[in-house]
Amino acid sequence: MFEPVSILDVIKRGGYEASLLTTFNATLPFYEEVLLRKLVGAGCRHNVVLMDRSQCAISWSSEMTRPRLAGHAYTLLPIGAPGAFHPKLCILVGPKKASVLIGSHNLTLSGFGFNREVTNWIEVSGPKDTEGGALLADAWRMASQWIEMERGKTSDHMIGAALALANFISPLVVNAERSKRAFALTHTPLGPPLFDQISDSISFDVRRIAIVGAFFDKEFGFIDAVGKRWPKAQVVVGVDPDSVQMLAAPPSGSTCYVDVRKLWPEQHRYMHAKMLWFDSGGDSGAFVSGSANPSRPAWMGPPTSSNVEAVLLRLGRDAHEAAESLGLLGIFDLDKLDPSLFKGIAIRSATEIPSTDSAPVPLWTGIASGQSSEIRIGRRGSKAKVDLVILFNASMETLGEIGSPQAIEDDLIIVFADDIARVRSCLLYANGALVARAMIHHPELVSASSQSSRQHQIRTALSGLGSSEGDISKVIASVERVIFSDETQKEMEAVLREAKAKHPDKPKTPGPESLAVSTADLPKEKKKIRLLKSGDLAYLLDVLLHHLKEGLDRPPPGVDASGLTEEGLVGTEGSEVERPAEPILPPTSLSDSDVARAVCRRARALTRRMVDQLRLASSDHSRRASSLLQLIAVLALVRELRHLDKTPRWKATGQLLVEEKDRRYLLDESLTYLLGSSSRMLAELDSGDVDTEEGAQLRVLLVWLAWDLGEELTEQIGRHWDTSEQQAKLRANATFLKLLPPIAEDAAARAELEQSISRTVRQTPEASLRASKWLQSHLQYGAAWARGVCSDDVLQVGGYCRVPGVVEEPRIVLAVTEGMVDFWDYDKKRSFSRDRVVAVAPA
Repeated sequence: MFEPVSILDVIKRGGYEASLLTTFNATLPFYEEVLLRKLVGAGCRHNVVLMDRSQCAISWSSEMTRPRLAGHAYTLLPIGAPGAFHPKLCILVGPKKASVLIGSHNLTLSGFGFNREVTNWIEVSGPKDTEGGALLADAWRMASQWIEMERGKTSDHMIGAALALANFISPLVVNAERSKRAFALTHTPLGPPLFDQISDSISFDVRRIAIVGAFFDKEFGFIDAVGKRWPKAQVVVGVDPDSVQMLAAPPSGSTCYVDVRKLWPEQHRYMHAKMLWFDSGGDSGAFVSGSANPSRPAWMGPPTSSNVEAVLLRLGRDAHEAAESLGLLGIFDLDKLDPSLFKGIAIRSATEIPSTDSAPVPLWTGIASGQSSEIRIGRRGSKAKVDLVILFNASMETLGEIGSPQAIEDDLIIVFADDIARVRSCLLYANGALVARAMIHHPELVSASSQSSRQHQIRTALSGLGSSEGDISKVIASVERVIFSDETQKEMEAVLREAKAKHPDKPKTPGPESLAVSTADLPKEKKKIRLLKSGDLAYLLDVLLHHLKEGLDRPPPGVDASGLTEEGLVGTEGSEVERPAEPILPPTSLSDSDVARAVCRRARALTRRMVDQLRLASSDHSRRASSLLQLIAVLALVRELRHLDKTPRWKATGQLLVEEKDRRYLLDESLTYLLGSSSRMLAELDSGDVDTEEGAQLRVLLVWLAWDLGEELTEQIGRHWDTSEQQAKLRANATFLKLLPPIAEDAAARAELEQSISRTVRQTPEASLRASKWLQSHLQYGAAWARGVCSDDVLQVGGYCRVPGVVEEPRIVLAVTEGMVDFWDYDKKRSFSRDRVVAVAPA
């Protein structure tokens, strides 16, 4: 017999850091006062709720049901669907384990404690749990798909806060493979119907079908489709006559309707479970349970009226055991319901349905910014001219009134000079009529909790860079473990496979007869995709590339700041004991000179290891793209260490944190593998014909490192230079020729290069002026080549050339004789007869 499952008991087991719950309707005060309290008390600090938009608006309209903590303590994201947003999914995830619950329970007191519900509980024991990891990956794939349905309708801040759950999930699904026994499936308006997905998965002859549900469409379209798909099967439908909603009597036929309460006579509660059993006649079959009622919108509705649903499909012996343990197999032995009952059911259903379909005031969402003291509210396409906004706190006390807010495109801009963190909601009026209600999301408060424990440690460790506490040599060791860990490698491989599938390489076309290009034909700003959006390395890159330049503030203490162990937290139910957070890096007794030398040694080892990775990737194509992402992290860390080299504390040691020879080694060897003719690995970061953020970041960091090493363009080749000096100057020109044009035509890349240089330049007026002139002249050079290429009359050393049909992109000329021309191909010198080589210049 089945065992009752309480999500509260699952939470109390501890070990979870993030949660996501989806629901049709909800008693949000119950979530906030009971469930969220227990989640936070057990260590779960990043919490997300997805809820049907209309039902969420109804919740906000009542004092008894509206939320108080949404947008502050957790993310509440309303989801719109043509029919209803109806899945009931719970994901609990921690650094070493996860739980997935897929069932019929709404986020209400009844759903969690009083109704008869059926929920599947899947435990994931860690990254090596391939079966559990597969279901976790399926569940997150569904949830992220639902979240993306709001893209363009809701603020990107709220979308990002919900998608941040990937930071916690990614490490647990790196080994996930397709499950063979159970599948998490969803029905969305633009996806394949749930009915087709189930039908395609059942390959055996179905002898009997059991269906249990609480809501049926008026035409019984789903029941009819089941009968047509499996015409030889006996179909039995189990209902609770006192609570089932049917707007009409079922059509006469072979389908038998029975009182399912007789299977569980000891439970006199509202029947809300949804189940399907496909019997093969043996000890196997297919068992489906979840949110989908036996109705057309849930299983096969057209896009204009389709629900969003989630179910778990079990196959084989597991399915038979699930159905048997629930007592569902006994449904075929129940007596048929008296047909006269259905008239009364239809009358009752007709009176109940309108009470749940009231039209609430539209619910909009707003994003508050503590820095600008602004609230930006999305109007979701409304043309109403809002002339009054009333702001409320958590207790619905009025905080202020704003007249005639500024409208920019589809957003309303409200400036609130007082403590903006107190604003929880607002009412919006036009000509005295209530237009909408807006709930206010505070991303600055929510984002602090969206890091996994590993990422929390990364941020805390990096915040020690340049501080007086800790040994920053240990920071490098921590970062190195993230960059080169097996989990990171697998995460990147999975992400890159997905990116390749979405953007397949286009077939190559022959080069043009002429390289002259009109500036009108060049795209001004290409939209770049981001390959690595989640996981430890993605977080590390984000911190190194973007947050460090603004300074790292220490995050607020975690929920374990009280000093309790994970086990000790279980059962505390959110009791708070304030204690200072323990630093990740203990204070060191070493002198600054000792620390600087230790950092220098670790930095040298890091650069050597990175070049070794590039060397391996040059001969193993499968490693190339991931090694380039690792290189971005290494270069970003080197850049931050070079920033510290310029600060008074570390400058006083007389010891560079990253010595010039190590930076030179990293640059020269990287360029050999990235641009050299034998590998050309830099192209691996281009997905089809789409530019990537990572590709732009890598180019910027390489150009920054060249600047940091004193490289610059050389327009005139000195006659008295020796060969080695001349070759070095020409190779530097070749590097800039390859890297600068894409940066010059990308505003974001230009800004990032300027910030990188300004962050690491010596703090003197002369050095700043030289850096500014260097940046201006080199970006002008890149912009000239970005406009196109044309033929030139002069073929000379230091000039540019191409070989039609062989090397179409311009190259730097190294030598010119009567019969031959040598040019630099980034890893070696190449020679061609002079009659095959064409001189070129920027258009």
